[in-house]
This record gives sequence, C-alpha cells and structure tokens, in this order.
Amino acid sequence: MEVLARKISIRDDSHVSSLWAVPPDYQAGRGTGLILAHGAGSDMNSAFVSYLHEAIAAHGTLSVKFNFPYKERGAKVPDRTPLLEATWHALIAAV
Repeated sequence: MEVLARKISIRDDSHVSSLWAVPPDYQAGRGTGLILAHGAGSDMNSAFVSYLHEAIAAHGTLSVKFNFPYKERGAKVPDRTPLLEATWHALIAAV
C-alpha cells in the first residue's frame, strides 16, 4: 500500500492536510473509496482513525483521512457549518 500526503484547497484562504492510503491494485475512477473524518476531540492522527484508515486500504479500498480547518489551525472548537460543509465538498471532489 502506498500512502500519499496531499493538501486539499477548501477556499482561497484555507486548505487541509490529507493522507491517502492507496491499495496496490487500485485504479483511479474504477475502485471504491472511503473518506474518513475525525471527531471533534481529535484529528486525523487519532489511533482509531489511523487504524481504520490502514485496515480499509489493506482490504483493497482507497482510504482518505483528513483534518478539518480548525485542527489545521490548532483550534479546539470546530468551525461553523458552512466551512465544515465546504471541506467535505472539497474532499469529495478531490477523491
């Protein structure tokens, strides 16, 4: 499995980090993918999200985990709904 780090642009002033676990036989546009989001109290590097991310890819499914913008800034309080939704839209478009 290959793990790729990518920055995803949300708006002109905002981007987020993401890690893509790509199975060896994955074909872009032809395979299944899953986007994993962290909970409000953690980030994409939490033990649970990291385990799930790797386990899903090990079974042949592209797995993408990411941070929301507030975690990129080091904040503890989630962003307002429009920015959270824009983040999801950007991730879906990228995947």
